[in-house]
Amino acid sequence: MLRGFSEMGAPLVFKVCAMCYTKKPISLFRPAKGYRNGIFFRCRQCESDTSTAWYHRNKERAKAQRRAFKKEHPELEYQRTKSWRALQEALPDVNFAEHITQSYCQGYVSIITDPK
Repeated sequence: MLRGFSEMGAPLVFKVCAMCYTKKPISLFRPAKGYRNGIFFRCRQCESDTSTAWYHRNKERAKAQRRAFKKEHPELEYQRTKSWRALQEALPDVNFAEHITQSYCQGYVSIITDPK
């Protein structure tokens, strides 16, 4: 089945989030290949809230996982750091200390690392 299509073959325009039960456009859901319609069951906002809550409950575990990943994949860490520096140079007027969230930064980093 193609992403964003119902079982009847009609294109999906809206979807109800399984967490907040709000009807939202499918653009507010992330893709998920393992699901029937190719769209994750929670909206991006609920996903972000869930991730943030997990992080606050498991700070030490999250930090340990991050340290282990950085140690096992130094080349990816180098690329992440390089992208972050490019982002800061490309947008010098943005105060990143105020706006630091993973999804916010990933969106801009992907623009810099994969320009169209």
